[in-house]
Amino acid sequence: MSTTHKPSQTWTLLLAVAVCFAAPAIAGESRWYVEAKAGQSNLDADLGAPFEGWTLDDEVTSAGIEVGYTIHRYFAVQAGYRDLGSTPALPPPCTFCELDENLFIPLDASISALSLAAVPRWPISERLSLYGKLGVFHWDADVDFALDDSQVGNTSEEELLAAVGAHYGWPSGFGVLLEYEVVTDLFDGANLGITWHF
Repeated sequence: MSTTHKPSQTWTLLLAVAVCFAAPAIAGESRWYVEAKAGQSNLDADLGAPFEGWTLDDEVTSAGIEVGYTIHRYFAVQAGYRDLGSTPALPPPCTFCELDENLFIPLDASISALSLAAVPRWPISERLSLYGKLGVFHWDADVDFALDDSQVGNTSEEELLAAVGAHYGWPSGFGVLLEYEVVTDLFDGANLGITWHF
């Protein structure tokens, strides 16, 4: 799997942007929130080293939780954890022969991830807002033998995360959201969630 950015530099840049935006708001009221969401994700990825040639191509149910800080009405920063469940890993294709896939020992990949993102917001009304999301998505895959769940190895990557969505909130601090999310070279899908500002 190829990436065109250096992960450490990306994380540093996002943190620096968050600090710069947060500085004018330190004296103001802190606005923290938490999101819990679930959705259907279409995995399409290469497991990469040390599993070159093995791929993921499946529809999975993902679930996650994210904590954010609303810096002002139009901008927030957000960190989260995601569980993409377990899915079969597809063996590499045989280039010079016809080879039955059943000859490969079946593998399963269990995927979890951490994310950090900037979240610009566009209020439509007092309760309804649209938002975007841009950040980094660090995912890990634990690869096991499907027959006995014994671990074979682990692989991890950092990818670009982008999303668009809509949020509707009530004065009580609770709200609902609907979003479409893409993580490059890993998955895309729709999420439905609830939020709570505290």
